[in-house]
Amino acid sequence: MTEPEPPKTPPFEVGDAFLQRLERIVVPLLRRQFRSAQDIWKLQLDLYRLQREVQASITKRKSDPRSKASSDEIQALRSIRWHARAFGDTLAWAFHHGDRSLLYPMSFNEKVPIEPWTNEPSPLVIAAEGLSPRLGFPLLHDITDILRIGDVSFFRAGLERPMTVELKASVVSRERDGDQVKIQYQMSAVWPAGAEHAESLPVDPGDPAPMAQATPRRRQAGLDSRRFRKQLERMSDAHAQRTADLGKPTKIGGRPALFLRMEADDSPTHWPVIRRLIRRARRTGYASGSAEQSTMYVVAYSADGFEADDPAFVRAGTDLGASDIWYADTNRNMMRITPLVDPSQRGPHRWMPYFLYPIPLTSRVDILHGRLIILSILNVGRLADAIQAEGLRVEMPGRHANSMSVLLDVPSDEGSYLVDLANLEENIAEMIMEGGSIQSVAALAAHMADNIRDLLPDMMRVAREDEDRSAE
Repeated sequence: MTEPEPPKTPPFEVGDAFLQRLERIVVPLLRRQFRSAQDIWKLQLDLYRLQREVQASITKRKSDPRSKASSDEIQALRSIRWHARAFGDTLAWAFHHGDRSLLYPMSFNEKVPIEPWTNEPSPLVIAAEGLSPRLGFPLLHDITDILRIGDVSFFRAGLERPMTVELKASVVSRERDGDQVKIQYQMSAVWPAGAEHAESLPVDPGDPAPMAQATPRRRQAGLDSRRFRKQLERMSDAHAQRTADLGKPTKIGGRPALFLRMEADDSPTHWPVIRRLIRRARRTGYASGSAEQSTMYVVAYSADGFEADDPAFVRAGTDLGASDIWYADTNRNMMRITPLVDPSQRGPHRWMPYFLYPIPLTSRVDILHGRLIILSILNVGRLADAIQAEGLRVEMPGRHANSMSVLLDVPSDEGSYLVDLANLEENIAEMIMEGGSIQSVAALAAHMADNIRDLLPDMMRVAREDEDRSAE
């Protein structure tokens, strides 16, 4: 009689329930199965509650010795929290129509902690609902990872940009009524001067419709705090970035800045290759293939999930050595290995969330449940060659795949300048995570170089004016 195999560790019941709830939130939106704005608002509230219940579960397991939670279980809950925030980012991308010039300025701030769920009503939600008749449809920043400045953005048809608002709450009164507690809040909503449609929003303090008011009846101590002033400064800087004139040297927060926009180039993406590999992996469990002689993709599928030492990833090393992304006779091979979805990543992630990837919905759900993994292996040497082909100098001083400098010689009446282009790391990461072509980054570098050649005199003038003012 053969000894039976030990049973597999069952999925954590709590985590599995959270995942199922998240899937029920995700799928209807991605299938566009909603009838009204109210359905999308309810979806936000469901996601808001789910994220906080996951956080409450993590907090309980970390602090309560009776929970006997393993580190693996806590990590599983953190992974679910990451996926839930990624879907919040998906909503942010959808609301902003994928406009990176509106999204990215809102991401430069510290991570906003997730508060555990409580049964008390959220002043933030109450204020967003109360202000929506005046300001537009609300998007809660707390359900996202990328929107780290302000509390709520309001969207109205016909407006170029959303209205981003910082909210402050104070409790006016709290009284018990039977088995309920009635809490009266006073809200202050603050936005940068000059924001779109701000001047056309009269607020009647006697209007009982919203619980939140755009101007406080009395000065609140919270509005005088150093922390709140910093929040307003960041919101003003973000607004300045969103509205800056393109191609003109300017200052943001007292620092020189230059904003450029490049129209999407016609470089083919790698998604046709990735979709083909996904179909093959779903049949055989594993597939690999290259795109553009620069990037090898490894796709693995398992209905039961993966272990860290899964043999599929051992096989990838052999495939890499035989792939056409490898230089045979040069030391320019520098591999950058990146999972396209990695719940251990720290945000904010300034690239398209995986829920918006142009792959089948079933594949995105498989990623959510840990059944599908996609690895990108980029030969950074190939990327360097593509940039050099645009007439730029590339230096890779070390072996680390992120250590790339792109240099530009710019002649001028005052002599020749050596310009180190703005760090392309974010653009390279965006290219990898969005299945983009190395030609897109090379074209971006060339576009930046052309603009710097044209604008260098103005940039030098601004720098001299700063020096003169400092001397005074």
